[in-house]
Amino acid sequence: MTKKLILSVATLFVALVANAAEPSDTLVDNRRPSHFHVGLELHTKYVWRGQEMMVSESAPVLFTELYYQYKGWRAYTKGGYATNGKFGQLNLGADYTYKWVSVGLTDYYFPDLTSAEDDYTKFCYGEARHLLEASLRVAPKKIPVSLMVATMIAGEDKYEDDQAYSTYAEIGAWYDFLDANRLSLNMGFCTKRSFYNDYEDFVNNVNIDLKYTYNLHLSGNRIVPLSASYLLNPIRDKAFVNFSMRFDF
Repeated sequence: MTKKLILSVATLFVALVANAAEPSDTLVDNRRPSHFHVGLELHTKYVWRGQEMMVSESAPVLFTELYYQYKGWRAYTKGGYATNGKFGQLNLGADYTYKWVSVGLTDYYFPDLTSAEDDYTKFCYGEARHLLEASLRVAPKKIPVSLMVATMIAGEDKYEDDQAYSTYAEIGAWYDFLDANRLSLNMGFCTKRSFYNDYEDFVNNVNIDLKYTYNLHLSGNRIVPLSASYLLNPIRDKAFVNFSMRFDF
């Protein structure tokens, strides 16, 4: 009896595997294309809008992203962790693009990796590690120029117990070579009393990013962007070089 049961289960398993390997025409016709995608991104030096995110014990940071994209809509969750375990970041966001205008909303969360008391659900002042940002980006298709403005509208962005509304504006330009390889230059500026300039009373340039992107073409029409950036933060007298690469599936 036991042998018959084992033989029956084995036969059923083989039949299921064969059916999965060679699905029927009806099953193939009923399948829908997935709008879910996975992204994997590596930065040798994580610098965000001119801000060095790991000042001490710096290490490469690896980002993993799950996103849903349909027509002009995009929703995503993105987590970044340093290879030495000294830095972590979690983003939740959504944006919508119509022609050459994009609007977005992003929640940035920076977990306390040194304490078990860190709580993702805390949003109260003095306890939260969240920053909520609204952004607008304009990038006309006929001219190689873009403009982006992003403001922190809630979260741990305070100046004298009031919301600081730290704002970052960036203008960019680029030139495309063969195979869409690109040389780009972005310049970013902050408002006064923002966390980009330690809440000082001035407006200044906080980011200069000169980048070259080479598109590595793989089989199956897959493209892997490889980028090298020379980064300057004039108000902090800092300069960095970063290499990054990204895979999308």
